[in-house]
Amino acid sequence: MENLQKTEIKINIVPFENAEEWDRLLFGMPDFHYLQTKEWGDFKARKGWKPLRYAIKGADGETIGAMQLLKRKTVLGKNILYCPKGPSIKKPFSESAPFWKEFKRELEKIAGANNAFLVKLEPQTSPGEFFQDGFLKKRSVQMTDCTIINNLDASEEELFGKIKKNARYEIRAAEKSGVMVVEDSSTAGIKEFLKLYYDMGKRTGIFLRNERYMLELMNHFVGEGRAKVFLAKRGEKVLSGAVVFIFQEKAWYAYGGSARNDDKITASYLLQFEIMKRLKRLGVGRYDLGGTPCEKDALGQKNMAGLKIFKSRFGGEYKEFAGSFDMPVKKFYYEVWLKLEPFVKKYRKLFKKDLFY
Repeated sequence: MENLQKTEIKINIVPFENAEEWDRLLFGMPDFHYLQTKEWGDFKARKGWKPLRYAIKGADGETIGAMQLLKRKTVLGKNILYCPKGPSIKKPFSESAPFWKEFKRELEKIAGANNAFLVKLEPQTSPGEFFQDGFLKKRSVQMTDCTIINNLDASEEELFGKIKKNARYEIRAAEKSGVMVVEDSSTAGIKEFLKLYYDMGKRTGIFLRNERYMLELMNHFVGEGRAKVFLAKRGEKVLSGAVVFIFQEKAWYAYGGSARNDDKITASYLLQFEIMKRLKRLGVGRYDLGGTPCEKDALGQKNMAGLKIFKSRFGGEYKEFAGSFDMPVKKFYYEVWLKLEPFVKKYRKLFKKDLFY
């Protein structure tokens, strides 16, 4: 392997044409995310994006990274390339400033070939001074750059023991009150979850994508065998629900919802513990609880304090990634886009009940 202390690192970013083999390549990368999978790219292709997949190779021809870009035309007549939760790069390259410098040069060629004025990246690597000239730090499209990951390589008793005392109390209280957790990924189960999800959105004022988008998304991933719907019920009443995506030995808590808490029973704690146990039985070793406020983000801490408290009580490990970056390729169009983008996003929210990205 080449000396990463050199001022120059040679890499080659090559198109990966075999879509059916993409996931196999991606799964060999560290910290890969479901937003980089073939299944996600195929779904977004229905929503105005075109997936472009690339293998990143070192000077010796070894594959050291994977990157799925989503291409979309803007009102400017030119394209944006967006890499959600990617690229995923092997160490030590992922923590090498010379690597990212060369990566930028190669990515500029790809942008030019695709008539793109901007590339948005969310590298799945640790924070550091690796990203220098040409990478502009931005707020994440995907809520936050931080998460909490639960290691499931332990007995169920040990997993329960890792949960904080107050959360264990909530789990026992929910069990004693008759709450049961079921997996129901049928059409009926999906509809039950979505009713809960949108009722929660109305109650909290959180903007949620339109129901057609969510229904297509869930049917797509459930149909591919990559998602499961879990519901916590007492009798016929659904108290809490979660959609979990599963790829290889990794799983992600992707979407959740809960009913108004009329009797102070927090079914969501029991729901998550049951999910952890069932994932373990499926051979999953890592359960990612998804976006949580970063410790350095004071605004996120304030706005999502309850969410962070909830997710942190299951004994998982807090993890922060490098962040989200804009890589402008054509400065004029980029500066115009920065002024237009808020209006484009607002239009889609008001008239499409959807997001741009």
